Amino acid sequence: MRFTPYSSNINFQARKKIEYNDATTVSMAKMLGKKQLGVREYDNFDSDTLDVLNYINRGLVLAKNSSRNNIRTPSYIDFAPLEKARMSIKYNGAILTVNKNIFSFDGLTNEITRMSKEMLKDGVLLGKNNGYFLNEDLSNTNAEEFLEHIKSEFCSDLSKLSYEQKLDLYYRLRAIYEQTSNLNRFPKDLIVKMLEAGCWGEFDEVDVEIFKEEIFSVPKEENFKTLFEFLKQFGQVKFNFNFDVFKYRVIFHEVGHLQDLELYNQFDVDEFSSWDKYPKELKQWLNDKENLKAAFEVSPYACFGKGEFFAECYSWLLSGKQLPPKAQELYKKIKAPKVVLR
Repeated sequence: MRFTPYSSNINFQARKKIEYNDATTVSMAKMLGKKQLGVREYDNFDSDTLDVLNYINRGLVLAKNSSRNNIRTPSYIDFAPLEKARMSIKYNGAILTVNKNIFSFDGLTNEITRMSKEMLKDGVLLGKNNGYFLNEDLSNTNAEEFLEHIKSEFCSDLSKLSYEQKLDLYYRLRAIYEQTSNLNRFPKDLIVKMLEAGCWGEFDEVDVEIFKEEIFSVPKEENFKTLFEFLKQFGQVKFNFNFDVFKYRVIFHEVGHLQDLELYNQFDVDEFSSWDKYPKELKQWLNDKENLKAAFEVSPYACFGKGEFFAECYSWLLSGKQLPPKAQELYKKIKAPKVVLR
């Protein structure tokens, strides 16, 4: 059932907050999830996945406890490899798939290593004798302090870190990665539209055409490097790192997708191979410069489409963060479900 935003018919929870403690065994974690969260089944979780189960259950409990709305949460949770996404949700059946290649103990090690190498390749991070530093073109006081805080773990033997330590490090690195090298996974058409909309500063039509020609001449894995070099040429390097390291954000995002069927069914750019394949509604979203700028203030990924913008905003709101003014306006404009915190 879809919420009616901003009406007097919002369904509030009357129950008490869920009292939760991490389980000490896999079977106990599954039992707690079924009893306290209404999860019907956990699939592909074996004896060495206790840390993952506790992380997921903890995030879902926090989501339920944070909201006065009677929010919908997953009924089935599967731990399996995914090609791209960290997590994925199916509205029908409320099935959450958690990417085993990322959130397993070894998967986190591999992801931290992969992101680090990619950011080094792209010139986001610079390796020196005494550690890693943010490129001076991206650096500011907050960024340097942030990187300094994680440097000891970042440069250590990852195999010696606990699951929770690796999870914390993973999300800290993603605070930089999501604004930079993650663009190597974005469709080129979207990046051009983001530049055109002024997400990284104002450029005229000729500049945009020059950039478009450049980015379409390189492999996808050079998307960010191409953008970075272009921005440096114009002295327009504006990456507003917000250092959001809330480690349940991706869980809250997927829960968001379950709150509204119409927004869940919205197209996003990742579903199509090129601009000429995009449906009319998606092209309208991408051609609205104010929409894209508002979405970009939340995250680059929020630009993928109306549904992803909603889920990204929902995760912010449920975690207690206030949306930027323009994003607030757009959130209301698309008639997204209201989030009422306890």
